[in-house]
Amino acid sequence: MSDQKKPLKSARDSVKLTKAPKGPAARPSDVEPGTGSPKVSARESVELTKVETRRQEINLSDSDIGMAKKFESEFNPKGELTKDEITLINIFEKQKLFLDRIAIMVNQTKNTLNQPLLKKADFEALLDSLVKKGLVASRKAPAGVVYYLTEAGLDFLGLI
Repeated sequence: MSDQKKPLKSARDSVKLTKAPKGPAARPSDVEPGTGSPKVSARESVELTKVETRRQEINLSDSDIGMAKKFESEFNPKGELTKDEITLINIFEKQKLFLDRIAIMVNQTKNTLNQPLLKKADFEALLDSLVKKGLVASRKAPAGVVYYLTEAGLDFLGLI
């Protein structure tokens, strides 16, 4: 019976499994070279504290509000303009245009947005209001009146 077969050992039986030591110096990369002392991570060296925050309260008097509105109306003409006036200014850019060309461009824009189209008298009224506000200027030419943006109008568009 010496011919009995011995059970074969598996690879698992031949290798002794050991767990890595726990603690600060578990891996060789966790030890500082030369000193042998464990490395300290940033997380361990920083102590976090909770900070309390509050919203800032704004207390404005009536005079402050009035001064802010006055300042805004002087330096921000957009607040006083209607949508049609803003559309007119955006069409000008750096061009000089006749009233007919302005009417075509504005009505094309309004048509694509399904808004009612404007007539010649409406354009003249809008352009007159823009001229009074100093955003648009006009000159007479042999073919008609030419409208163009002033420096204030260019500033309004941000093209300077």
